[in-house]
Amino acid sequence: MAIMQPEAIHKITLTIGKTTLSATLFENPTARDFATTLPFEADMRDLFWQEKAGRTARALSTSGPAQRDFEVGDIGYWSPSTDVAIYYRDGDKLPSPGIIMIGKVDGDISVLRISGKVRVRFARAD
Repeated sequence: MAIMQPEAIHKITLTIGKTTLSATLFENPTARDFATTLPFEADMRDLFWQEKAGRTARALSTSGPAQRDFEVGDIGYWSPSTDVAIYYRDGDKLPSPGIIMIGKVDGDISVLRISGKVRVRFARAD
C-alpha cells in the first residue's frame, strides 16, 4: 500500500538539545489544529525502537486521514492517547485506528536514534 503524502502547508522547527530540525506540516485538519498549539515542548519517550512519542499540548482534531504505514521522518498524531510521534526507523504496520500524518522532518533525524527520553520543542519556523 502506498503511503499518503499530503500537500505541505507550514514550516516548523523541532529543537532537541542544541540541534534544530526543520519539518513541514501537511494540509489536513489535524495538522492545522496542531499548528495552533505551537510553540510547546514534549518529553518524548522511545517506543518500539522506531519512534519518539510524547503528549501534545491538548487533544487535536481527528478529522485528518489515518493510516497504518509510516516512513522515517514522518510526524503523526496518535489520537487514542493524544501523542505526537516522530518515526526514526522503519517498522511494522501500526495498530488500528492508525496514525494521522501531520508532517515530515525535512532532513537527518539521527539525533532521535538514542535510547531513552528526549525533550522536543515544537515551534513555527521564523
